[in-house]
Formats: sequence, C-alpha cells, structure tokens
Amino acid sequence: MRLYTMATRTRLYETVLRHAEQTPSKPAICLGSETITYLDLKKQIAAWFQTLSRKSLKSIAVSHPNSVDHVAILIAGSQLGINTQVFNTDWPTALRDKLIDHLKPDAVYAAGSLRVCKSLQTTEEVGDFPFYTGFTSGSTGLPKGYARSERSWLESFAADQKAFGLSGDDIFFVPGSLSHSLPLYGVIRGLYAGATVRMQASFRPDRFIKDLKEDGRSILIGTPTQIRALIDYSLRQTDVLENLRLVLSAGSKFPTFWLDDFQSVFPTANLCEFYGSSEFSYVSYQQLTPQTNPHCVGKPFDGVDVSIRDQDGTEAAVGQIGTIYVRSPFVFAGYAGANGKLFPPRSQGGFITVGDRGFLNDTGDLSLVGREDRMFQSAGRNIQPEEIETALQTIPCIRSVAVMGEADPVRENRVVGIVKLEEDVSSSSLTLKLKKLLPPYAIPSKFYLCRDWPYTVSEKTDLAAIRAMLLGGKLMRLS
Repeated sequence: MRLYTMATRTRLYETVLRHAEQTPSKPAICLGSETITYLDLKKQIAAWFQTLSRKSLKSIAVSHPNSVDHVAILIAGSQLGINTQVFNTDWPTALRDKLIDHLKPDAVYAAGSLRVCKSLQTTEEVGDFPFYTGFTSGSTGLPKGYARSERSWLESFAADQKAFGLSGDDIFFVPGSLSHSLPLYGVIRGLYAGATVRMQASFRPDRFIKDLKEDGRSILIGTPTQIRALIDYSLRQTDVLENLRLVLSAGSKFPTFWLDDFQSVFPTANLCEFYGSSEFSYVSYQQLTPQTNPHCVGKPFDGVDVSIRDQDGTEAAVGQIGTIYVRSPFVFAGYAGANGKLFPPRSQGGFITVGDRGFLNDTGDLSLVGREDRMFQSAGRNIQPEEIETALQTIPCIRSVAVMGEADPVRENRVVGIVKLEEDVSSSSLTLKLKKLLPPYAIPSKFYLCRDWPYTVSEKTDLAAIRAMLLGGKLMRLS
C-alpha cells in the first residue's frame, strides 16, 4: 500500500474524512433525488480504498456516468497514489478501447464493474504524482490527456478561497458531466470546503432551478451555455431567484449583453468569470459588469505570472499581442502518452503555453485575442476568428457563432460566419451591423445558418463538427 503525504496543504482524502467526523449527517452530495451524507461518503471512500489498495494499482480508467462512486474512486485514489483517468461516457466503445490500449491503465471501472488489466506502466512513484487525468473531447483523432497533480488542485483551492470566499456554508450547484474538468473540479472543491454539492445525472435546467428556489445560500459553477439555459428557463417561468450569491463562469467568454437577463433572474448574485484551461487551471478572473471589455479576462490570480511573448520568445511590450505563457503552482504535470508516460507542454524558462494569444494592458489586465491554431490567412492578412466572433455576439439575434476560413482560389481563404439565430435576419443586415465594429477585411463575406448547434462535452462549440458540416455542404446559406 502506497500512502502519500503533502506538507504544505491538507490532503483531499484527509479533509473530506475530517468533515465526515465533524458533520456526519450533513448532506455531502445530492445527485438527483439521492442524498449522500458525509458519513455515507466516508463509507464509500473507505470501501474503494480497500478495494483499490488490494489491487496495488497505479492507474485506473473510469468510464461511468455521474455517480458517487466516481467521486469516491478519485478521493481514495488520491491517497493511494493512483492516477484516475476520467473518460467521456459519450465516446464510442471503439474509441474508448483504443485509448485504453494506448494508455494501458492497470484497471478499468465501467458499467458498474471493476476490471483489472495487466499492468504495463513504467512510471516511477513520486510524492507529487498525477492523481487525475482528464481528456479533450476527442472529436478528431485520439483524445489528448492532461495529467494533474493533487498539489496543483490544492493550490487552486487556496487561490479561489481568497478570490471568491468559498465556504462550507455554501451549497455548490455544479451542472455537467464529471468527465469534464470544470464540473469535476467544482464537485471536489465543494467537498473540500465541507459544503453540500448538488449535481445531476444529466443537466436539467428545470430541476436545477427548482432546487435553487428551495436551497439556501448557493453558488453555481458552470459554462456560459449552462448559465444561459438556466436564465432562459427562468425567464419563461418568470422566476426570480434570490438564494444565489455567486456564479462562476468559465470555458468561454460570457457575453456582457446577457447581463440584463442575468440580473433580472439572479438579482443577488455576483457574476465572476475566470480564464484558464485544463492545463493552466486558474489564470485570471474578474467580476462582470456592462462596462467590461469583451476581450478582457481580468487580473491574474495571486501566485500566477503571465508573460506575453512574440514568435522568437521575446517579451512583448504592454498592449502588444503575443502568445500567452503562464507560470504558477496550479499548472498541470504534462500530457498523457503511451503506457502512462507524461510529455511536457511547450515551455520557455519555466513558463508554459497552450497557444492562446492576447495582451496585457498598463494596469495588468489580461485580454484574449484567440488561439494560434485557429488563425488563418485571407488576402494576405492574419485573421483571428475569435475577434470576429466577439463582435457578432454583440448582435442580440445571434445565439451562437463560429467564424472560419473557406478555401478561395484568389484570397486563399474567404472569411465566413456560421450562426444560430433567435429570430430571422438577413445576411446584409448582419454585414451592416458589423461595419460599425470591424474593419472591412474582417467582415464575413458569407453567413451560414446552423440550427442544431453542436457542443463538446465541456459545453463549448464543437468547431470540428461545424467544420465538417461546412465542408460537407450541410449548412444553409443565409440570404
């Protein structure tokens, strides 16, 4: 049996068990209609601790819908030095099996049963081991795994405690699948605080709103897409919810023109967004107001150093756009490769990057411009799609948007916009509105309509799916 210690922070396993001793009858997890007390959770963690310790595992792949077992395996594994690899249950069986064959986990937990595999892992045991591996959506090719140490999460807990005042007196509402890092982090963060966590087998706005009406002081951790779904449902029901004190939004930019609707439904809630990624964890945060710049993502968290660099690695001047590099105690351990081996990210002098681009202003606020891998050329100019998408999102009739390059023999790429609309609108009217917001070369020359908007498991626009629809001629041209 391998037990790990960590001097600087109280461990996850120890903290949750202490809550169980101090408040055994307090609800820990409310999953739909099922309520699990901290004593119940302690028993399930203990049962998994015994099961996993007898197997002498170093890694376990979990492919299971939202459940208490899902949480208990991660917490028990964190104490035993086991890397829990959380798979997306929406993946086809063939993709899941291919990833298992690539990573070679020691065991697989799926469909309610544990299967022990032949161990081929060669990684050395270290105190700051990768206790959790999450994955990209896997819409193209093999999903990319990103491994996190427990220490990186514990340091993140300290940072968001200072920034947001999270407390055991709060009720944490966490929509979404635990196969995505944001909901999983939110659930574990709530348990670490000694709070009650509410989640669902699948996201149902009506049920979340019903619980929000009935519960006391609450916080919500979700994506803009999920928050918008709650707003829309509440507006239809003319609901006003005054128990919500804080909403933390992440995953993409929250459109500021939604703020009026947000405040009419959640009049007592502060809305904060934070910028980060599965690799970075927290980078920066801000409270949103109607005056917030649509590109700004706030000031860095305490302990986070942000460096903007040009292509040759030179530090960019204030206001100059470049690649965002981050150094902090929150960053991930590396990308998961074959047989559990980790590969480091792109880095320079202790700073890492995931390819996001942006700039710092003279007050230290960080603004995002886009990602290197989305930039394309049109008529000799570099086009950053995210800048155009931000402008389009200010048009009220547009609910969702994606901007891409469409191959053109003269321009190399023609700028096109794909939109989901709340009401009928013409292509010419969109162009007219954009003339006030964008230079002529950045205005899409065509618009396509996508009524059934695709999302990844992390509630982000599935750009690969939209690209496939565009190339396959499955999108209707907006007249």
